Amino acid sequence: MKRIHWIALVPLLSLASCTTLMGLLGDSGESKPKAPPVPADRKAPVTLYGESMLRVVRDCIGRGDLLEARFLVQDLEAAGLPEAQTRELAGLRAQVDKGYRPDVESSLSNGDVLVAAKDFNGKYGYIDATGRFAIPARFVEAAEFSEGLALVREAKDQPQCFIDRDGGKVLEIKPTIERYFYDQGKKTVWMVRDGVDSQVPYDGSFDIPLSRIQIEAKGGFHDGLARCELRCYKVEMKGAYTQGRQGTIYIDRTGRERLFFPTSMFWISDADHDCDDFSGGLARVLRKKKGERLYGYVDTTGRWIQEPAFAYAGSFFDGMAAVMYPNTDKWGFLDASGKVALKPFYQSKNVECFQDGILVGEDGIEGKFLLLGRDGRVRASFPSKATAGADSMDQAKGIAARSGDGVVLVAWRKGTVSVQGNADDVVESVIGVDGTGRELFAVSGWSGQRVFVNSVEPFSNGRAFVMVRDQARMKELWGVLDTRGNWVVAPTDAWTPAGAFRNGLARVRMTATGAVVFLDRAGKPAYQE
Repeated sequence: MKRIHWIALVPLLSLASCTTLMGLLGDSGESKPKAPPVPADRKAPVTLYGESMLRVVRDCIGRGDLLEARFLVQDLEAAGLPEAQTRELAGLRAQVDKGYRPDVESSLSNGDVLVAAKDFNGKYGYIDATGRFAIPARFVEAAEFSEGLALVREAKDQPQCFIDRDGGKVLEIKPTIERYFYDQGKKTVWMVRDGVDSQVPYDGSFDIPLSRIQIEAKGGFHDGLARCELRCYKVEMKGAYTQGRQGTIYIDRTGRERLFFPTSMFWISDADHDCDDFSGGLARVLRKKKGERLYGYVDTTGRWIQEPAFAYAGSFFDGMAAVMYPNTDKWGFLDASGKVALKPFYQSKNVECFQDGILVGEDGIEGKFLLLGRDGRVRASFPSKATAGADSMDQAKGIAARSGDGVVLVAWRKGTVSVQGNADDVVESVIGVDGTGRELFAVSGWSGQRVFVNSVEPFSNGRAFVMVRDQARMKELWGVLDTRGNWVVAPTDAWTPAGAFRNGLARVRMTATGAVVFLDRAGKPAYQE
């Protein structure tokens, strides 16, 4: 059968509607009362910035995250780097352009240059970075692309399927259904299997069952495998259940089952398994057996590279995963071979995976945010709470240190506390530091406004959302920073983010209407649902 290629570029917004939308995305237009001045913004020399970000680009290329590398290269090209760094950047740009393939891209920050979005009829299609539909909206369910395929459903009564970047159907997740009907007069059994009728003799030597197999895909392809949920039911004529398989299966791009991890409900198994998608060639699996809940890791062949032994465990990224053994409160790290890369040494309430060789976490004992290198050494630290009895308010605020794109954002509070316990002359900043702990920038406000930083999100696609509170107007505002410390979008109360930047676009929800708008990396609206 000839494949139908769905490639239709549909203009999305007229010039007039873009102008209107730009007005909505800007400041609310209220007059801004005068506020005390804030310290001037600080930026590291461009040479230091270039040195740090070129390292991140090289790391992205090394792990195959080429779309992220492309975004960072674009920002560096506009930064005015010195001649030597500009030459190196040109070489990295050539590597990215030569190696980038959206059909294999799969990372935390990007899956493809196509993003799922709704049209005016409420159906999903896929838009490109300009906000134009590359695949027309005809799906009731649509997941993001990963490794060149996206999981969709065209109607509620239709099976799931994977489509390619042209919109063509590649693989249908069609459950196998078997029904048997006994015809006493003809002593035959009518069998319906996958919609095809057949008739077979019946001599009474076997029970006539009713069987149903349900398969539901739970995500996209990662490392060549897609995770699915399997449920099998079989009822004999007398109404008794027989054994049926139930659990998690992983299928390849042809739909063939490659791995199976059972649950104990309908399968002869003494253990339940909760499985994750693959990441870095490994999948985290939680095994629940005889009252124990332990995590381990399997590779794409189903081999346990680390038997379940951990009370808590993270997914692999950047070649490492955080693990915690039972009866301890310290984290260690495994490498991709399952060997212990860093012995348990790190006590923290919150831990994330390494990104670009950096781990950010909060020390649960000393009350500090720590920047750790892959060798386990502390690159930098920031106090996360003021010392009891001290008059200093210098501290990193709350859970407000996040890493991404090789830049760690820290919400920083600086000032003094009066005798009455009130904060005097407190000014909050957003500080960006690189993986060695060197400061890249500090942003204390905008347009002379005094701000209080409430939240920071990690960088992705070279952009990060930052929430500040304008004390003069008593409003919470969101803005977008780049890795140089520039406001791509000045803080505004017109919208709130609905997700990080991914594939060059980010969803925001309009405060006034609740509508979802996609922003591009320049902070301009690309599409409105």
